[in-house]
This record gives sequence, structure tokens and C-alpha cells, in this order.
Amino acid sequence: MATAAEILNDPNYVNANAATKRAIFERRIATLPEYRNANPATQKQIQTRFGVSAAAKAAPPTPPSEPTFMEDAGNYMRGIARGVATGDPAALLARGGTYLTDVLGLTTGANEKINAVLNAGENTQNKMFRTGQVLGEVASTAPLIAAGGGAVRAGGQALARVAPRAGGVVQRTGTAIQTGGIGSGRTAAQTAAMPLRQRQAQLLERAAGGSIAGAGGAALTGEDAGTGATFGAALPAVGSIVRKVAGLLPDLANLPALQAARILRESLGDNLEAARAALSALPADAQELVRQTLVKAGVEPRTFMGLAADVERLRPDQTARILEGQAAAREARLAGAAGGATMEEIRAAAREGRKAVTEDLAPTREAMYERAGRASREVPPALRQAQVLEQQAQGQSDLARRMTFGAERSETRLGQMDDLGDAFDPAAVGRERGIAGAMTQRGEQAALNAIGLRGEAGDLYDMVDDLASQGMQPMRAADLISALRGKLADPEILSGSIEERTIKNVARQLEKATDANGMLNPRALGKIRRSGINEIVNRLSTQMGGVPSRTGTPEAAQGTVLELRSLIDDTLRRGGGGDLVDDFLRRSEQGYAAVNRGELAGEAFRLYKQDPTAATEFRALVGGDRPKVVGKFMGGGPENEIFANAFANDPARFNALQQTADEMRVLNRMGELSSQGSTAATELIGRERPFVSRALTRVGLAAFPPARIGADAAQVALASALKPRVQQQLAEAAVSGPNALALMNQYPSSLGMSEAVSNLSPGMRNALAQLLRSGTMNYNQ
Repeated sequence: MATAAEILNDPNYVNANAATKRAIFERRIATLPEYRNANPATQKQIQTRFGVSAAAKAAPPTPPSEPTFMEDAGNYMRGIARGVATGDPAALLARGGTYLTDVLGLTTGANEKINAVLNAGENTQNKMFRTGQVLGEVASTAPLIAAGGGAVRAGGQALARVAPRAGGVVQRTGTAIQTGGIGSGRTAAQTAAMPLRQRQAQLLERAAGGSIAGAGGAALTGEDAGTGATFGAALPAVGSIVRKVAGLLPDLANLPALQAARILRESLGDNLEAARAALSALPADAQELVRQTLVKAGVEPRTFMGLAADVERLRPDQTARILEGQAAAREARLAGAAGGATMEEIRAAAREGRKAVTEDLAPTREAMYERAGRASREVPPALRQAQVLEQQAQGQSDLARRMTFGAERSETRLGQMDDLGDAFDPAAVGRERGIAGAMTQRGEQAALNAIGLRGEAGDLYDMVDDLASQGMQPMRAADLISALRGKLADPEILSGSIEERTIKNVARQLEKATDANGMLNPRALGKIRRSGINEIVNRLSTQMGGVPSRTGTPEAAQGTVLELRSLIDDTLRRGGGGDLVDDFLRRSEQGYAAVNRGELAGEAFRLYKQDPTAATEFRALVGGDRPKVVGKFMGGGPENEIFANAFANDPARFNALQQTADEMRVLNRMGELSSQGSTAATELIGRERPFVSRALTRVGLAAFPPARIGADAAQVALASALKPRVQQQLAEAAVSGPNALALMNQYPSSLGMSEAVSNLSPGMRNALAQLLRSGTMNYNQ
């Protein structure tokens, strides 16, 4: 507030006319204690100094004026606070009646008051002076008041550590001081979700904060603190009333939507924000009921579920189109995963799949058999031939020794003949010489023959060694059969068991697959591995009273089957298959596993079609609760009985099955929640009817059996409590996520105005409050 010296030197005052100067003097100077307590002479000097006629006298005491609108509102709020503190309901009602009568202009002379205010005015220079004064006061006081409110709020935070409730009140009051009591600081959604009692309590807190801010601002500017407190306390209440009155007109045309929105939010309860988040994340082209969207997001408000189930009946075509479209998509998805829409198509797809795998593996399989069988084909005859050659070489060596020995004897005799001279017939000597020469020649040839035969035998042995160095060895049946029969000595394989009988039968099959050389035929061995063992087990299982398996093996023989196959695989590797065996087994396992997955998906499809509403067994299978069914299709062993493992290399097929299982889980859960929330939804709708209508409904339902009350009550409640337009708004929200989101965001206009004010910064709201207070008090004086 400007000082006396500042007023005296202000150009607006210096240039004002006498009447304006007199008005300013009487309002600003004559009311000062220093002037009122001065003697007449001093007062006259002051009047002369300020250019006021000496005839002017000290302003007489200003008679008390009629309370203004804002003062009435402030007094009302202060009375409310006293009534709450004393617990006097009668005082509250009396205060409320008086206030409402005053602010609505129903008291005698109200129109005259309003006209007096409208017709009051001063000259332009005086208004400019007061405007500048008000702005200066706001600029100087608002930061101080905001700082004081911050200190109060900090104290509340400290208090909250030992007394949370009291500390919260002090914190909110401090915030109200910072903002001058203007704006609740809440969004429209937060305000709508807050209980009425809590909103009223916080309105009182804002009134207290506004009162403190108003009193502080008045005191800082030299004005009456009580009047400032009254004005500040009135601001929150008056603002609330003004917003509600201003929002009535635009809301008149939107009442059905506002009622439907309120019902929708009440049905969601504490799940409102979670539901809003779930619907906001929904794709624009999503075709699903809102109940489905919420259950998928883990939001399960039972009252809403019951309400939505009721109002969906008002949109039968749209509801049916959504659900039937989803069902068709599920069937198409499962048919794609299974390889056909019918069981015959699925079986045909499996046959074609196995055929394709067999054809794809044919080159590798033939190469494996060719390589694994080469040693078995070539080594036995080579060894036999080598032995024959060695025997022949030995014969030639023996012949060479005899011939050499005979020739030596002939040479000895010839020498004797020469020594004796003519004692021998020359013809006899010639013959002896011929014999010696022939024997020498034949011995030499035999020796050469022995060397050649041994060379040939060595070549054959080298060939066998070369094959062995390349990993190709003869697959002797006796070795494998001996290994099989050795397992019979295992004490865990009981006499007469299916395992024992399986081993013996496989041994007999191996004997049949043995050629004349005692070698195993690789193709026959592969056939025994691929299907012969399973056929034996299934045949024995049937004979022993068990149930054969179409693709797998009975559980009791699974371990034995795996061991037998492993022995056969090792035999093929030693025979020369080596890496080809591993490559063939890997590709074979992958190829046939894909076919088996298709058949397992077909089984899942079959279970789904048996019970498309609940799909209990289908969900149990996909959820991993049917390991034996998985093992039946994917083969023995615990690792092959886990559903997720079976599809580890086929994510697209697994996702199709999992998505369908999830959808069925959502539908089933949705139905459960809707049933559980039916009664609560009926009660919610019932509260929309007048008391008499609710009583009549209860009487009308008395004759119905308990089992029918839920559904019948919901329909009666909808028909009797809600107007058709409200029902349609709710129905449209139940079948469309965007519609539901738009409806739940529908609030009365007054809440939108409140949110707009609350979006202003605390400093801005404080300045606005001080501007209203200072301006009103200055211009009304």
C-alpha cells in the first residue's frame, strides 16, 4: 500500500481535480491513526499540504457497509468450520440457508445492492491509480505468501512422519496457502473418483488456506486482516458454485452420456485407472469386447463385468459379430497349425510330411548304407581270397624248395659221373643233366609264383586295413547280438517282462538280417531301428494286455527301445556310416519331429472342437498338464513329454496354440467374473431409480426362484432404472474399447473448469487470489 509521501508525490494525485484529491485524502490519509490522533492545527496543516480545502474536516467514521458477496461467502465458510468443530448440525443448516439466500439474491434489497455496485464509479484517473496500486500490492505480497505456504507445507511433511493424517492436513493447507485457495490441484478424473465427504473436507482445508493467504495479503498491504481472511475463505466455495452454475447449460444436452459415464466409472471402482491404461493401449482395429480387453490386462472389476454382460445384450448383432469372428479366427489358426481343418486332412498332411522327409533323406540314407555296408561286403571275401592266396603261395614255396633240392641232388650225381669218367653211359649223363636243369627252372618259377601270390594276399589285407583306417569295419551280426543278449543279465530286466521279450525278438530279427558271411545288412538294420523295434513292443504289449501306441512305445519299454536303437546306431557308425549316421539321425529327428508336432497340434485341434466353449482339455494340453499325450506323439522320455519343449523349434505353431489357449482362458474368466458381478451390477443400476421404484422391483422379484434372480434382476433394473439413451451409451461402451475410453473420460463441465484452473502453477493461482482480494477491497472502498 502506498505511503502518504508516495501519494503526495504521485503525478496522478498532483494532476487530479479537487474532488478526486478530497476523495483520496479522506480514504487514504484521514483514516490513518497519525492523522486522527493529531490536534486540529496539525490536521489543518496536513490538509493544506495535500491541497485539500481547509474547510474540509476530518472524515467522520465510515458507517459499517453492507457485507459484500465475497464477505458473505467467507463468513459462511468460517461458520462451516465452526460448525464442524462443535458438531452442531443445526448451526450448519442455518448458516447454509442464510448463505444460499444471500448469494442467490433472495434477501430484501439485493437488487438495490447490485445496482449500487454497477452504478458506482469514480473518474478515470482515480481508477488508473487504484489499478496500479493493486498490481503493485499483488507483485509484492504474492511471493511472500507463497513462501509462507511452502513453510507450512514443509512442517506438514515433518509432522506426517509421526502423525500421518494430521501431517497430510497440514501439507494440504500449506498448498492451499501457496495457491490462495484457488484450484483443487486435481484432474477431473481424480475429482470424480473422490468421495463427496473427502471433497468437502478438502474444500474446508482450501478455505482455511485461502483465509490465511487473504489475511496475510491484507495485513501486508495495510488493509483489514479480518476482511481479507473472510474474502480468502470464500474464494474456494464461490469458485465451486460459479463452476457448477456455468457448467449446467452445456451439460443439459449431454445428460445421458454423463449419467452413463458416472455408472461406468462406479462399476470400475478402484480399477478405473488400470482400465483406462488397458483401453488406451488397445489397437484401433481391435475386435474384442471391453470385458476381454480388461481380463487380458489383468484388470478384473466384477461389478463392471456383470454390468457389461447385461448391456451387451442390447447390441446382439455387434456382440455376436465380435465373438463369432474370434471363433472363426481361432479355428483357422488351429487348422493352420494342425495342417488341416478336418481329422482326415490332418492325417493326410502327416502322411505327406513323412513322405517328404523320407524323400529328402534318401540321398543321405543311401550314402550312409552304402558306406556302412562296404566293409561288410568287401572285407569277408577279400579275407577269404587272401587266405586262399596265402595257401597257394605256401604250396609254391614248398614246390620251389623241393625242386631246388632235387636239382642240387642231380648236380651232385653229375659230378660223381664226371669223376668216374667212362663208367656211365653218356645218354644217362645227358638225362641227368636235363633233370637237374628242369628242376632248377621249375623251382625258380615256383618261388616267383609264391612271391606273386603273397603280394596279392598282401594287397587284399592292405585294402581291409585301408577301409578300417577310413572307419569302415564289417558289421558282424554276432557282435551286436552278443551285446543285446548281454543286457539280459541286467537284474532290472525281469524274466518274462516286456523288456526281456523285446530284446530276444530283436535278436531274432537281427539273425534274419545276417548274410552268408555273418554280416548285417545295413538297410535291414536301419529298418529294424526305424520301425521294427516299435512293432515288436506294440505286439508284445497287446499280447500282454496292454494298449499299443500308434507312434510311440509303451512306457515300460521306452528305456529299452532307446538303448537298442543306440546299439544299432553305434554298429552303423563302426560299419562306416560315421558322420553320415549323425547327420542322418539329426535331420531325421528334425523332420519327423515336425511331422509329430503337426499331429500333436491336430490332437489339440480335436480337443478344442470337442468343447469349443470351455476347451478344458485343450487348455490343459497346451498348458503342459497332459505330458503323456505329448509323449505319445513326440516319443518316449521325460524331455519329450513337455509341451513347450516339443514346439521349441516351431515358435509360429506354438504361438498359434498358445494364443488360442489364452483367448479361451480370457473368455472363461470373463464368464466367471460376469457371473460373480451380476448381483453387484444389479444393485448399482438399482441405485439409479427412485426409492419407490426400487421397492416395487424388490416386490416384483420376490416370486422368482433364487437361480433366476441374477439375470432377471439385471434386466428389470436396466429397463426400469435407466433411460434408453443411457442404456445405449453403456452398450456402445461395452462392445468397443474406444467408445468405453471416451465415455469414462466424460465429466461435467464444472470438473473440466476446475482441472483447467488446477493446471495453473501455484504461484499463478496465488497471484490470482491476491489480485481478486486486493482489487475487490480497493475498488469497494
